[in-house]
Amino acid sequence: ADAKAVAALWSEAGTHGGLIVGARIRDGRESVQQMWATGFSQPSRDPARKLSVAISRIQFLRPDVASVDARNTYHGGQTAAGGLRPDTGELLFAVLTRENGTWTIASSRVAPLISSSAR
Repeated sequence: ADAKAVAALWSEAGTHGGLIVGARIRDGRESVQQMWATGFSQPSRDPARKLSVAISRIQFLRPDVASVDARNTYHGGQTAAGGLRPDTGELLFAVLTRENGTWTIASSRVAPLISSSAR
């Protein structure tokens, strides 16, 4: 729940947003940090809910630029009624750059997973 530490994964000019209609694009590390701080401070946030990231592909476009495809899965935690929350997920697409030996996210987008039963 450390918004500053999470936002440090982005470059100073990095962007982040969702791939859904009306999604806001966060421009710059400070805006990304504000987004995480807001999310972490929500009264409905369940600290038992965890995130796992499974990287499916890394493609080096240049020695200092890579594109990453991954799947984020949120698991654990309880519903308001006390039951176990179902897993949810999203696809993550990111471009990372390396400057002075450090990789940071230059641009990232997430898209919610849609179950086959929703089609």
